[in-house]
Amino acid sequence: MLLQDKFGRLLGYVFVDEVNLNIELVRNGLAKVVLYEKRAKIKYQDELLMVEKEAREKRVGIWNAK
Repeated sequence: MLLQDKFGRLLGYVFVDEVNLNIELVRNGLAKVVLYEKRAKIKYQDELLMVEKEAREKRVGIWNAK
């Protein structure tokens, strides 16, 4: 699914069997959430930030740097 934010940038969300792969990548420490403008609200933003926080706390993937 491709969406555009209020600045015209394309946002892509990948689903396989109704699983949001973007969220799974963040959850497993394989990607991080980048918000270019803190006031801009993107779809799935709350869930993405939540799973990123959990990944950081669990020190998985990129958050396990020594």
